[in-house]
Amino acid sequence: MLKKKAQRYLAFTVLGCRYRLNESHTKRGARYDQLSTFGAGYLAETYPEIWEAYEQLGEACANVGPLDPHARRLIKLALAVASRSEGATHSHARRALAEGLDPEELRQVALMAIPTIGLPQSVAALTWIEDIIEEQEDGGADA
Repeated sequence: MLKKKAQRYLAFTVLGCRYRLNESHTKRGARYDQLSTFGAGYLAETYPEIWEAYEQLGEACANVGPLDPHARRLIKLALAVASRSEGATHSHARRALAEGLDPEELRQVALMAIPTIGLPQSVAALTWIEDIIEEQEDGGADA
C-alpha cells in the first residue's frame, strides 16, 4: 500500500498518455483519470508569458555559438535521452524528423548513450525514438 502522502497524487505515462492515481482511486480499485492538459502544453496555455520567456532563453542558448541547426538538434535529443525524459525525447525526435534528420541519426544518439547512462535506459530511449519514427512512417498521427 502507498504511504499516506504518496496517495494524494501519483502521475504516470502509459503509451504516451498521462494518467493520475490518487487516494480515492486506490480505495475504488485503481480507476485512472487521463490528464489531457498536463505538461508543457498546459504550461504554455496557462502561463503564456512564462512559456514565451522560456522559448526566448532556449533560442538565445542555441544561437550563442557556432553549432549548426543539425548538430544542435542531435545534442538536444541527446540531452533529453540523458535526462531520461520520455516526453522530451519524443519532442526532440519529432522535431528532428520534421527538420529532415535521418532516423538512423536519431537511433545512433540512443546507442551512443549506452556507456554513459547504461543499457536499460538507452534501450528505453531507443524505444521512445522508435515511437516517433513509426508515428511519422504511419502518416504523422499524434502520439
